Amino acid sequence: YDNPASVLLSPVPHHMMSYMNMGSLSRTELQLLNQLHCRRKRRHRTIFTDEQLEALEGLFQETKYPDVGTREQLARKVHLREEKVEVWFKNRRAKWRRQKRSSSEESENSQKWSKKAEKTDGTKSDADSDS
Repeated sequence: YDNPASVLLSPVPHHMMSYMNMGSLSRTELQLLNQLHCRRKRRHRTIFTDEQLEALEGLFQETKYPDVGTREQLARKVHLREEKVEVWFKNRRAKWRRQKRSSSEESENSQKWSKKAEKTDGTKSDADSDS
């Protein structure tokens, strides 16, 4: 690397380039700058209070798809942004579908096992009746 700036693979936003003298930075400094710029910022995770969850779950029991007006009304009531309520419902519906899918798979499996048990019981009783 003759030019230390060649280490950069477009890490610095274009509007910041004019403020930086790339020739004065060491290769290590450029690599660190690249890492800092490329690293994703963590998104803030909303932690819902018990009261908020109770209100959200209550509405979910009434309707899986509340309209925007209902979401806005609930958001005001529980002091959340409507977008947070919308995303909560999207995630809650996904959880609901997963639970439905797993419970239907469990019931199918239990039916299969009970049918197998009936067959093996029936076979044993036929063998027992021959003797």
